[in-house]
Amino acid sequence: MAMPASRRTGRGHGSSANTIRLPVREGQGNGRSSLGSHVVNEHAASRQRELERIYSRSEALLDEQCYDENQALLREAIVRFPDVAELCLRTAASYLGSAEEEAKRLVRHAAELEPSDPWLLARGATLMLDLLDFESAEQYAREAKAFAPEDFVFASDITHILGRVAYHRENYGEAQTLLTAAYEKDPHIPEHGAWLAQFHYQQGDPIKALEILSDALRHCPDNALLKEVRSDVLEYVQLDERDD
Repeated sequence: MAMPASRRTGRGHGSSANTIRLPVREGQGNGRSSLGSHVVNEHAASRQRELERIYSRSEALLDEQCYDENQALLREAIVRFPDVAELCLRTAASYLGSAEEEAKRLVRHAAELEPSDPWLLARGATLMLDLLDFESAEQYAREAKAFAPEDFVFASDITHILGRVAYHRENYGEAQTLLTAAYEKDPHIPEHGAWLAQFHYQQGDPIKALEILSDALRHCPDNALLKEVRSDVLEYVQLDERDD
């Protein structure tokens, strides 16, 4: 049974995944308004409004499952605004499953544009994990952790990412510790429960996996991923019982 697919960063589990934080360039001088600063600020405001329009349209297309149209929208936008890290990540997310080398390039570019932004770095780490670039995923996760404030909204995601990197490297003790910590910190994220359950299943303990899935479904009772993983584990347990 394959490990569960992780969520796509372009549509994260909380509002923070889609936060728009664009810099506003201030006019310099002695504090008095000038025509030059007014033009600069007006340009920045216009640019921000256009980006917000693009993001809003992108979210609507994703909700409608119009993935090709969303990719086309973002592909056109990134040509116009190549220096916006947020847009780089959204465009990279749209390339998952298709232009994955370009997706990696955009994530790296986003990290270069905002090298100390823990929110962007954490999301970049998740994208690199989806792209199976484990070294980059670990790098961005650790950088995000270093810059993160207390009570960081993506703290459990960072722990989860590092746990999956450890699993990939067959450091199973470390993987169990990290995946467990991520789930215990935020059991409302379905992927955390699904991956921890899959870990125990892969390690030969399907009963423990079912216990975790039962608990995870208390927090997310309608989640399709958790139900799918539970169904797979139950099928294995029933087959094993029949063989006995």
